[in-house]
Amino acid sequence: MLKLSLIAGSLVALLHSQPAAPPAQACSLLTAQEVASVIGAASPLGVTNAGTGSTCMFQNGDKVITVLTNRLSSADAAKGQFDAKKRVSAGKDVAGWPTPAYVGVFDSPKDRVAIVGLVSSLTFVEVKAIDKTQTAADLSTKLQAAMKALSGRLAAQK
Repeated sequence: MLKLSLIAGSLVALLHSQPAAPPAQACSLLTAQEVASVIGAASPLGVTNAGTGSTCMFQNGDKVITVLTNRLSSADAAKGQFDAKKRVSAGKDVAGWPTPAYVGVFDSPKDRVAIVGLVSSLTFVEVKAIDKTQTAADLSTKLQAAMKALSGRLAAQK
């Protein structure tokens, strides 16, 4: 019994001595104000976090924003990711942004979804907003405003 207690105590000490994982980059791409402008105040929840990318979710009741970011190995790979995700979201190119970007909208009686993707250097980012209380057009307009600001920040980092 004493050995079991010592082992358990050692495991607890070991677990507490491990450094915490760094926060998911996807959770810090949009500001709290940008998230709130789309779906209202929401806290981030890191879903996945790896050296090459991460995902994050913001939720306010039934309203959700998901953020996906990938750091790719080459400009060609980043462009390929951008093009593939644009096709999947039925996205259309957006002109006049600091980085290449696309916008996709899904509007059905059940769901209203806006998607914006962009690529800057080796980084691909896609953000999806779901909110059935807003029109798809309004949701898309709000998400585009937030993402255009992110596009500017990413372009400035080059």
